[in-house]
Amino acid sequence: MKKIILLIAIILSLNTLIPVVHADSNDKIHKIERFVEEQKEISKIPGISLVIVEKGKIVYQKGFGYADVKEKTPVTSHTLFELGSTSKAFTGLAILKLEEEGLLKRTDDVRNYIPWLELKYNGEPQAITINQLLHHTSGIAWNSIVHIPESNADNALELTAIES
Repeated sequence: MKKIILLIAIILSLNTLIPVVHADSNDKIHKIERFVEEQKEISKIPGISLVIVEKGKIVYQKGFGYADVKEKTPVTSHTLFELGSTSKAFTGLAILKLEEEGLLKRTDDVRNYIPWLELKYNGEPQAITINQLLHHTSGIAWNSIVHIPESNADNALELTAIES
């Protein structure tokens, strides 16, 4: 997991090391692809998907390696990855940025933003704050992830609440 986080950090830092990538800039694309392949090899990562977004538009997208090594299934733009704890840092940073801009408070009840979310303990409705989610003090069991249904549907998040 640490290797994946390191690779993501390195790729994100490319934005400061390499000027913004345009699809017609073959030299830059080759440098990025070579870098990703080298890091994938060094870190022994079987597969990775890279997307570069500029001003809200995808300017580069490619899969490297395998989604399933045994079956030799290549990584594509549609390959789903379990992110695990990788997204925690990005989520925390985004929450702090939103709070800084006055768009939310960490003390807010999450139902202010996800009104359909029904949290109960012993049959009683429960309020959980954004801060409690960030600090893993909400009381939501760590093993509840096994109850999340796999779905690509637009309402996949809502299905989670229904299925739980």
